[in-house]
This record gives sequence, C-alpha cells and structure tokens, in this order.
Amino acid sequence: MEFLRDPIWQFVGTIISAIAVLVTIYIFWRQRRVKSLGYAILANEELLSVQERIKQKVRVTYKGNLLTMFT
Repeated sequence: MEFLRDPIWQFVGTIISAIAVLVTIYIFWRQRRVKSLGYAILANEELLSVQERIKQKVRVTYKGNLLTMFT
C-alpha cells in the first residue's frame, strides 16, 4: 500500500471524492419534489338571493368580516 502515498494517487483520490460529492448533490436536486398549489372554478352560481325589499337589512359575514353586499 506504499504506492498510495504517491502524490499522483492523492490527487486522483481528491478528484474522485469531489466528483462523488457533485454527483450526490446533483441526485439530491433531481429528486426534490416541487410543490405547487392550483385551483379550478367549477361553477359560478349565486348562492343566496335576497328580495329587493329586504336587501338593506341582510349582511353576510364570516368571522366578523363582511363577505358581500347585495347590489
């Protein structure tokens, strides 16, 4: 094993180690899962209809926030 102390073999070992690290990083980046969020509008329907005579009296809220005003 004395020949492994030769500077050329130390250089080759360093290059092989660097290549192994780069391959490991490349494989890690290729296997990452990219997360995304999407949506689709399935229907555009009126959920609530209010008669003209009581429109001013009706408010729709969620957690105290006004959701819609009838026009």
